[in-house]
Amino acid sequence: MSSDGKPAEDPWWQVHWTALRPVGNSVIIKLTILVPAIGYLIIFNDKLVGYVGLVREISGLDAKGGLSVPPRLFQIYFGLCFVAIASAIYSLACPSIIKRYPSAIDLGAATRQAVGDFGYSIVEREVLSSEYADQYRINKKHFQEMISQDFSIEQAKFEVNNALINIYFALKNLEKRFGVGFARAASYSAFLYCLFLRSRYSFA
Repeated sequence: MSSDGKPAEDPWWQVHWTALRPVGNSVIIKLTILVPAIGYLIIFNDKLVGYVGLVREISGLDAKGGLSVPPRLFQIYFGLCFVAIASAIYSLACPSIIKRYPSAIDLGAATRQAVGDFGYSIVEREVLSSEYADQYRINKKHFQEMISQDFSIEQAKFEVNNALINIYFALKNLEKRFGVGFARAASYSAFLYCLFLRSRYSFA
């Protein structure tokens, strides 16, 4: 927490959920969940003689003797399996608010006429129990102090709720789950490794 009541800035390597949203919500990426099962039926059907033989084909050790399946196809298959793992992690760990709304503005527009005082009170309790509590209190006090003949209670209430929704969205966007970030990064890195780095063996 910084001295002005705002949460400390995240390190450069911390990926926000909104940065992953375009990829995670992609229909094509979601369909990779089916790759492990479908790929197994297509690639390994009547090909899997034994675990040792499989390892030798993946590593390309018996490439001179002829492969039943091209190494490049193995690399693409396992690469897509890692994408499927990353997609599953996103689906399970990403907050539903981030999946549904691309920004705090969209969330605010959707809730303005649909959420009452009770709904806002639930959100407020969650924000007040987070690292954003001081920032919200400062904003709320600021707008309440602005109430005058030219700035009505309703206007102040609207501004407070708007600040609450923006802070709540930021809270969800930075929501951290143990090991999730590392698992996502590892899965995508493994995909790139299988797809590109290992491809040099295909043309050796």
